[in-house]
Amino acid sequence: MRKAERKALAEIQKLVGENSVEFTEHALEEMIDEMTTVEEVRGAIEFADDCEIQPNGRWKICCNASDLVVIVEIQDNAVIVTVFGRA
Repeated sequence: MRKAERKALAEIQKLVGENSVEFTEHALEEMIDEMTTVEEVRGAIEFADDCEIQPNGRWKICCNASDLVVIVEIQDNAVIVTVFGRA
């Protein structure tokens, strides 16, 4: 990860650790489809292996341990936009 990506991941992890996080309706629907819990999403962010900026300014966070991908938008809090498993 580059410096900017490490910084963004640290900020997202901090926000999630402070419980300053919200899940969009879409993210919650995807979590149901993936049979994933809020705790698993938090764990995927906490133990993330990779973080990269997307063209729309959102962050793609990957966790090999959980095989989850979480898309996050940083506002005043961390907004979980969607969640999916890697195929």
